[in-house]
Amino acid sequence: MAFTLNTFQFCRGVATAAINGAGVGTVIHGYKSTDTNATIVTAAYFPANIDGATDKIFVGDLLLVVSSDTVGLYKITALAPFTLGANLLGNAGSPIIMTVPAAATDANGITISGTTVQLEIADATHPGIVTQFDQNFAGIKMFNSGVKFLTFGGTPTTLNYYEEAMHATTFTLTADTSASATLTIIRCGSQVNLMFPATVTTPGQGAPGVAYISNTALPARFRPIADVICFAQVSNGGVFNAGLMKVKSTGIIEVYNNANLTTAYTAAQINAFYSTPVTYSIL
Repeated sequence: MAFTLNTFQFCRGVATAAINGAGVGTVIHGYKSTDTNATIVTAAYFPANIDGATDKIFVGDLLLVVSSDTVGLYKITALAPFTLGANLLGNAGSPIIMTVPAAATDANGITISGTTVQLEIADATHPGIVTQFDQNFAGIKMFNSGVKFLTFGGTPTTLNYYEEAMHATTFTLTADTSASATLTIIRCGSQVNLMFPATVTTPGQGAPGVAYISNTALPARFRPIADVICFAQVSNGGVFNAGLMKVKSTGIIEVYNNANLTTAYTAAQINAFYSTPVTYSIL
């Protein structure tokens, strides 16, 4: 292909152009062609003094070239021969050049130098982007959908829950006697860990029952789907036994005097159960 005058738009003139006069103002002329951009910017593609005179195009004007493969904007640097400068939009149609991310130096998250843009990498004291490399972050981050961690031979599972809580309740051994206790609860994913306080003690009673029973149920999000039973150290009138602790699916906790779940604590004695960790799954 070759230069075609009828697709060249002059934007300076006498009748229709917005600017008149001998190049007082700078304008953007236009040229559209089915030629490639590389062909159009080749020396001698445009004839000298395209307008046939010297009253429409001047050195310093701009030429917007719409080619078959891209759009370019060029400064006209000479008229005879007609010469164009570098593409002001860059090779990809934009003057912006993206370079590799760099360590953060300020709180902006990005640096711009001329037409070069460089994203900054986040660290413990600066905002920025997340990369595939090791990074330290500060501040609390909330992931509403969860996170996944690498496994070896397994399938990563979404971890979407973590909570630490305190649960206050009272444990009743008879209708007349109870003792306060505050449990520490940690839930990580589907696993719940309960930690009971060091000692829950009640004074002697006339007719104690077979189990301490909590009066306040665990919140639903901490309850097992079926009753969970584990051993717990109990004191029956000063005699230490391997009792049983039951965390029920209803959220009620029971601590029994022994493994058969039927023997009552001794009457008129100080009875107690001791610090016990319990771990179970809510799946």
